[in-house]
Amino acid sequence: MDESYMHHHYSRHNDSLVDPTDDTYVKEKHNGRRLCFIAAILDKDRSVNDDERPADKEAEMLLDTVDIFEGETTPKQGSRRAKMISAMNDCKLEIPTNATKAILCNILSKHIKDNVAPVIVARAGEKGHEIIFTPPYHSDLQPIEIVWANVKGEVGRQYSTTTTFADIKPRLQRAFENVSPVAVQGCIDAANRQLTKLKKHLEAMDSCDESSCDSENESD
Repeated sequence: MDESYMHHHYSRHNDSLVDPTDDTYVKEKHNGRRLCFIAAILDKDRSVNDDERPADKEAEMLLDTVDIFEGETTPKQGSRRAKMISAMNDCKLEIPTNATKAILCNILSKHIKDNVAPVIVARAGEKGHEIIFTPPYHSDLQPIEIVWANVKGEVGRQYSTTTTFADIKPRLQRAFENVSPVAVQGCIDAANRQLTKLKKHLEAMDSCDESSCDSENESD
């Protein structure tokens, strides 16, 4: 599952360059309103028969980003010092004497990371679902990211300075209709290949660490 968005007045870089001889209307360079979308690839474990599947087994959701799911009340680095202190009091955390805002932020960040589940994890858990996050900066492990890239590319190539929000929805719908099951499976296969490569790399790193430890023990 993944989220994306499109800005209302987003301009391509070449459209932002003003040429005195160009009579094409150029929109102001700002983002304006935006449309947000959520898309997902639905699948099930075909290695397990439906009769053997646990009755209480719900969905496993694969996501790629944690920060945006923290919730509006979670203190951020830009939050006021008073809000951070209030949050630390609520969490019964010790507040160092004369602690700077940066120190308070570090203490809170560590506590939140270790003890506070993202909102989406808590909400999904209430319904029996499990959230699994991919490693940061590894969008190639997310098949839906590859699908999104293709869809947004198709919609984006149709953009012009006369494009309106009313044009975006039908273009987006047509782009999704053009995504075939074969293409989706290709995205899944590509992600699986990347996952296999990453697994082999991690195993190789583990082997190097073990060899290094063995060498140190022998030298001792």
